[in-house]
Amino acid sequence: MTVVTSPDPQMQLMSMVLTMQTAQQGADAHILLCGPAGDIALHNAPASAIAGQPPREMSPRGLMQMIREKTGATVEVCAIYLPGRGEDASILLDGIGVAKPDQMAAKLMAPDARLKGVLALGSIAGRRPIVACTAFSTTSL
Repeated sequence: MTVVTSPDPQMQLMSMVLTMQTAQQGADAHILLCGPAGDIALHNAPASAIAGQPPREMSPRGLMQMIREKTGATVEVCAIYLPGRGEDASILLDGIGVAKPDQMAAKLMAPDARLKGVLALGSIAGRRPIVACTAFSTTSL
């Protein structure tokens, strides 16, 4: 599972790069977009979500879509993302759902789930908060 919360397009893109790499190595990809990262999933996404980033000029949304197409990954926004915007699921790209906290917790707590790695990107206290958290878990060993 990859959880993306960062407003920074480079952090969002790096989370997608790591998700693609883990999927290519056998992990089941599930992307959860929270906070500002949820904007990647919007029909009318901000320019930062669709603008190409160096070095390959890929956008966070472009790579997310590629992951969905190539791996069958599930992509969802956090349960509180849409209510926080005062919107409903009609503003999301086709095929992107809204996560259910009880189901997400069950996946993380499943007896055969195994944590594969964690990446937390942030900064020193007093500056920006943690801007991205990417966790990879799989039920296949």
